Amino acid sequence: PWQVVSTHLDYFGVNATSPITFASGDTITMNYKVPIQGWSSNVQMSNDTDTRLVDVVLTKSGTQSPGTGDVQITSWTATKDTHGGYASNAYVIPVSGDYDFTGNLAITPSATPTVGLGYKINGGSIVRVALRPVTNAALNVVSGATLIPNLKAGDSITFFSYLSGGTMTIQVDTVMTLARR
Repeated sequence: PWQVVSTHLDYFGVNATSPITFASGDTITMNYKVPIQGWSSNVQMSNDTDTRLVDVVLTKSGTQSPGTGDVQITSWTATKDTHGGYASNAYVIPVSGDYDFTGNLAITPSATPTVGLGYKINGGSIVRVALRPVTNAALNVVSGATLIPNLKAGDSITFFSYLSGGTMTIQVDTVMTLARR
């Protein structure tokens, strides 16, 4: 006899002396639910990830004479931009991930100030990558490198110089790079 048990039908009365018998053409259909650890809708498989290289090299086009304090560096030429993310003096992150940042700020100061290099993400606070005193008024290069973790697609990065006093000219040898790890 068939009996409804919870959400399925069970056939009771089957035992060694009263087995189920089948005739030619009979079929049995069985459905199984088997949980497999790690498989769910929130698991990202390797074929779902974006593994494209993201690389941008920005070179200063023309000189710039910023004032003291933190001043945005403007007028860049994208000499390499794999995703076309550079526009309006900012780079928009095309693919989420961790990025390596390097900067070489080529300057000619009027005296011997402290000079720095940094960036902002989405207009937030300045993150300084380099800060050092300049010991002569000749051409100097202030360099820095860092990892910028957890950038999201759509984040906007702008680059800044810092000058403690006096004046300086940012030269065309200034270069900023970002590369996704």
